Amino acid sequence: MKAPRQFMALVAIAVIALFGSNFEASGQQTPNLVIPPMGLPTSLSIGSPTKIAAGNVTNHLCSTDLTIYTTNTADSATNFGFSQTQQWPTLDSWTQSIASNAYRLFVLYRSTMKSNSGIRFVVNSAYFNIGSISFLPNVMNTDVNLGVLTNISSNLFATAVKTHSLPMLAMIPVTGLVGYKVVVTNAQAGTNIYSYVWPVGSALLNPAQKPNSIGFGFPAEKTTTGVMVGNEWYCDGTNDVRITLLANGSSMTYTGDGDALVSGTVSISYSNGSVTVSSTVPSGSDVSFQGSTDLINWQEVARFGYGLHTRHIAFTVDNNVSQMFYRYVAQ
Repeated sequence: MKAPRQFMALVAIAVIALFGSNFEASGQQTPNLVIPPMGLPTSLSIGSPTKIAAGNVTNHLCSTDLTIYTTNTADSATNFGFSQTQQWPTLDSWTQSIASNAYRLFVLYRSTMKSNSGIRFVVNSAYFNIGSISFLPNVMNTDVNLGVLTNISSNLFATAVKTHSLPMLAMIPVTGLVGYKVVVTNAQAGTNIYSYVWPVGSALLNPAQKPNSIGFGFPAEKTTTGVMVGNEWYCDGTNDVRITLLANGSSMTYTGDGDALVSGTVSISYSNGSVTVSSTVPSGSDVSFQGSTDLINWQEVARFGYGLHTRHIAFTVDNNVSQMFYRYVAQ
């Protein structure tokens, strides 16, 4: 069994009553999804590069610099630039705008380029007024060689923006944010790979945990008052991570998929001596299904790793017990 995490486990409970050979399974789903405390987000825009990019772009004031380099030899280059600063309602609208403006820039100067020129396309995006940060540069970058001039089309620019525009940071404004904790775990061994707490001495710091254990080779953390700034390597969905935010006197922990680690729903059914328990749980959580006859002593029935929201487990029940309770514990 994995080593326990340093977070409170959250549970949802369902009951099945057994009366001799007559079984009654509750069809209720209890409890409903819990809403995080006021000021804390219901979810984080993390879990994949696309989710990070969408969270960064949507409704944030963004300054984007486009540069097209034409290279005739390894040692010489000419560049043409364009800048725009605005807000975009969606990631798609940002992508379309950047790609179309880049292609217009290319067409404008194409006549000055030699036919054998190599074309390199660079995009740098910076953001303004995110939480307490007035300016945060190099959040999303694109740097790709498109090929020689004679092969360039508008589709190449659109593909370059969609494929190569990888976010470096996940920026999430959180009103009243005063504490941030991230723990990255080896899912198989249950050991911590990386942990960081801001600020040093935060109430989120476990006494047994070393503060700010960044380690060699990890990028610097930038989270500050009013804005969570997560590094891409642990926010892109490839690691088992838990992020805890502290704001307005309350805290909430989130999975690496961005779901708040809150209790979800449980439903149960019975047929031909078999109980089926289904639950909707925070995506990315580690789930233990447990059973009890008295709500005091619990025994694990099944354990599930990370991934999907919905879990199903079927098993037989003991005819000699009068009632059974089932719950899941999500960590």
